[in-house]
Amino acid sequence: MNEKQKPFVGVWEISDWTVTNLDSGEVVQFFDGEYAGNIIYTDTGWVSASLMDKRRPEVSNDRAMRYKMGDKVSSSGCGGLSDEEYEYLTPFILSAFGYVGYMGTFDADDDTVYHKTTSAGRPNHAGITLPRLYEFSDSGNRLKLWADAFGFRDTLLWTRVN
Repeated sequence: MNEKQKPFVGVWEISDWTVTNLDSGEVVQFFDGEYAGNIIYTDTGWVSASLMDKRRPEVSNDRAMRYKMGDKVSSSGCGGLSDEEYEYLTPFILSAFGYVGYMGTFDADDDTVYHKTTSAGRPNHAGITLPRLYEFSDSGNRLKLWADAFGFRDTLLWTRVN
């Protein structure tokens, strides 16, 4: 572990998450401010981030139906779903939209931390490097991470969990 990685080590809780539209300058709270989450950095160089919309709906625990629906949607899409099947599937869709998570290794230099993902809730985030600019404050107990992508800037403020 290099000296730049050491200040990250620990458990952090999300305290603020804003998204800025880089074209218009409009700033909004992600998930309308109804978020919860943690990011964990280990002294062995691993990172795990898990964030969610606290308003996500409950989903069914009926595995047989879940497998049946997965097979049906995989083979013929959503167009052929009955009203009952669509009603069953909707909470799963909303739940997926309300969750961001990944894990992997991390490295850092003077101004950027690099999250090198090995798995992720979104398939296109697995196996890539997610660079985040960073800044520590409050004697190392507050961490600001931000990144620009697809015309938006996500800014996340984290508080160290003691």
